[in-house]
Amino acid sequence: MVAGPDTAECDPVTVHEIQPGLPRRLLQLSRPALWFATVVPYLAAMHIGKGGWTTLNIFMLVFLSFPWNLYIYGLNDIADYRSDRLNRERGGVKGTYLPKEWHRPVAKAIVLTTAPFFLLAPFLIEDPKQLAAFYFFFAVLPFAYSVRPLRLKARPFLDSLCSLFYMGSFLIGLSFNPSEVDYSLSIAQTLFFIIGTHAIAACADVESDRKAGDVTVAVFLGSRRAAIYASAIFLLGALVGLRNYPHNLLLAFSSLVAVWVALGPSATRAAIGFRALLLGFVLFVTAWFLG
Repeated sequence: MVAGPDTAECDPVTVHEIQPGLPRRLLQLSRPALWFATVVPYLAAMHIGKGGWTTLNIFMLVFLSFPWNLYIYGLNDIADYRSDRLNRERGGVKGTYLPKEWHRPVAKAIVLTTAPFFLLAPFLIEDPKQLAAFYFFFAVLPFAYSVRPLRLKARPFLDSLCSLFYMGSFLIGLSFNPSEVDYSLSIAQTLFFIIGTHAIAACADVESDRKAGDVTVAVFLGSRRAAIYASAIFLLGALVGLRNYPHNLLLAFSSLVAVWVALGPSATRAAIGFRALLLGFVLFVTAWFLG
């Protein structure tokens, strides 16, 4: 029989129960709505570098879908157990509460799902620097972000910088599918977008993170100032590449979203803002592909 949520925990837990059954639970933990943020950048790199459907590219696309997202968010939901119990904004792209009795089976599933990719990587990636980058972006950074003793998520400003592992799929994709075109400016602007987006996402969790003792950038600055900080980051990124379409439009739109969050800072408004940023990113990628 599948274990239910821990009834000894406080009442708010019950509104965050996720659907029973381990396979379905693992799929939900992996945030399918966010797979595009890991798979699509790699596809973009393949498109830019005119890379074909090689064994390595297929390997990476499979890895960047369910397995890596389960690794990122499964570790995060286990490590965020205390704050997630208190967070009524959890759900959908923001994840969900994971009852404690599910931590061990989920941890085992993470190992069984990702270990084959980490073990096979040396046989497919011949360049030592590329292999080191693969492990750094896809294994080390997500682990350091969520798991103690490092738990960079609870170290203000380092939390936003560490979230740059989301850029790994594009950077590694470009290294596997090299292009003659210089995309340094586009990469830099995307980094600005990721840092600002992380700050807005942290605003949605500020109260629960504060109660759990996690000092994120939003806890350190406060919701309003964190949103202003995010707006400034977005605006700076837009100015760095003023004529670099559509990156400049994405960053300008994101800056306005952050200002809107700052005008009435609340967990609900920040969660809406975060979803608006994700939608903006989808439209940006679509425009970039079509362009």
